[in-house]
Amino acid sequence: MELNELQAQTNGYIDITIPVSVTTPVWPGDPLPELNLICSHENGDRFQLSQLSIGLHTGTHVDAPLHFIPGGKGIEKLDIRKMMGLAQLIDFSGVTEITSEMLEDRLIEGVQRVLLRTFYQYENRDLTAVKKPYRALNENAARFLVKSGVVLCGIDGMTIAIESQLEPVHQILLKEEIVIVENLSLSELTEGLYEIIVLPMLIHHAEAAPARVLVKKSLQQLL
Repeated sequence: MELNELQAQTNGYIDITIPVSVTTPVWPGDPLPELNLICSHENGDRFQLSQLSIGLHTGTHVDAPLHFIPGGKGIEKLDIRKMMGLAQLIDFSGVTEITSEMLEDRLIEGVQRVLLRTFYQYENRDLTAVKKPYRALNENAARFLVKSGVVLCGIDGMTIAIESQLEPVHQILLKEEIVIVENLSLSELTEGLYEIIVLPMLIHHAEAAPARVLVKKSLQQLL
């Protein structure tokens, strides 16, 4: 189905969720996804029943403060209002390390949600996602987002943070309860403003949760 046809059928919304399957790339050391049939039509059962086993950071997912902040909020306590509204997509394709200077030059003042595209459109996403160095934010960029009043930051890569600053970047963002969305599919989108809806699975006392994420082009213009 062509993108324009899909948008017409979904009121303009585009699904930018990375699906979960047994072949979905995972963070090194995380459990591989497993989908096991318990009952199946092929085996003569009257209904189909499956069991899914995944790490909570598989595919598109939301990180909650509990991920890196001891005693921090779990997924069920996040403010859902932060996950709906106007977002700016910024194309940083090929940039290894996103800095505060890069964000300051590109982020529109007043935007509270930002999506970071780091993969070229022609790249094999599955191969690029697990390739080091991870293309992501450094500490100063994370601090800039906090200072700018950002409430949500999403990225197409496996992590929001460069590998050498994995812990501090997460801590800077999560301490301020900035919603982190990782593993988005942004290759078909162009830079600009979008309306975004992020719906993480409601799992009590969890540090992360798989999420469905939808966006559509926004007609709103910010000066």
